[in-house]
Amino acid sequence: MHEQTIVHLNNDRLGPQPSAKDAGAIKKIRVTQPEFARDSKVLGIDVTQIVGHHHRFVIAQEQMQGATSGFGEALAFALAERGWNVAVTGRKLDAVKRTADEVTRRGGKGLGLQLEVREKAQWEVVRQKLHKAWGGIDILVNNAGVADVNKMVDLSDNDWESLLSTNLDGVINGCRTYAPDMVKQKSGYILNIASAAGLLSMPEMANYSVSKAGVIAPSE
Repeated sequence: MHEQTIVHLNNDRLGPQPSAKDAGAIKKIRVTQPEFARDSKVLGIDVTQIVGHHHRFVIAQEQMQGATSGFGEALAFALAERGWNVAVTGRKLDAVKRTADEVTRRGGKGLGLQLEVREKAQWEVVRQKLHKAWGGIDILVNNAGVADVNKMVDLSDNDWESLLSTNLDGVINGCRTYAPDMVKQKSGYILNIASAAGLLSMPEMANYSVSKAGVIAPSE
């Protein structure tokens, strides 16, 4: 699935800021090649440079194929090579710990924490742990997501609710957990990973398209 990266809550203290041109461009990124999803550079724009040289970072990473692949992994490793602190979160603790260990091996400081993004209370537990470990975070990446293919008439209540609770509620939970801290500290970034499916509805993917449109709307 093609991805869209969206940045908001601009940071005014944590290093180099994006130019007006870059800031406008990143809000409108449309990735048209699947391989871009595995690289921290999106359409030639290096996300790690746009957000500046910060040192506290959390990735909410939860993908169907596991917590050790895709855009979230690529960005975590790119930041590790720049010496960042990276907290990797996901449902499977062994998977996120493997990714966190690799972050440390690559020069960063990795921390693996278990998180079910659908559960708001678990977000608060992670927030408190990171506040104790690092004093908070500077950037949040909401990269959790699952996909489904089903005709609308064949969707069960569980099909609908399970996907939306992960893809949409998970993102909103993350934003609601960390946005107050960022407002208070007058700095911070939130990157929400969406999809072209949120802009162009695809056949037999109604629930997925709805979830990604729901991510794009508040991010914009």
